[in-house]
Amino acid sequence: MHKNIELIEIGDFVIGEDNSDNQVIDIEKVHLGTRLLYSLNGGAYFVTQEHPFKTKDGWKAINPKASYEESPHLDIEIKELKVGDILITEDKDIKLKSIDWKSADDQIVYNLLLTGNNTYYADGYLVHNKNRYKG
Repeated sequence: MHKNIELIEIGDFVIGEDNSDNQVIDIEKVHLGTRLLYSLNGGAYFVTQEHPFKTKDGWKAINPKASYEESPHLDIEIKELKVGDILITEDKDIKLKSIDWKSADDQIVYNLLLTGNNTYYADGYLVHNKNRYKG
């Protein structure tokens, strides 16, 4: 079953990498203020520059430096996400053809804090959370 991220509750389970069941233990709601919001392949604007995506070549973000600044406890290597990368999705792998951005107009975005491997699908893409807790 698919659920919009704003409807997910603490205690829910989300499917992550390798079909793992990861339980939601907390939910961060962040007002973006004047930050930018990004869209992949002309889809919905739903992600910030630091959010890691799983690709055929490992974890990548639009701005890897921002990933580590935002989440110093991340224990994964993150490279730069670029047009041409192959993204892992819940249905099939897809080629990244475009990255667009716009002002977030103080939109709220969500980060799921999870048990398990800290991964989940957002808008169909396999993503890693901010992993706020070490260990």
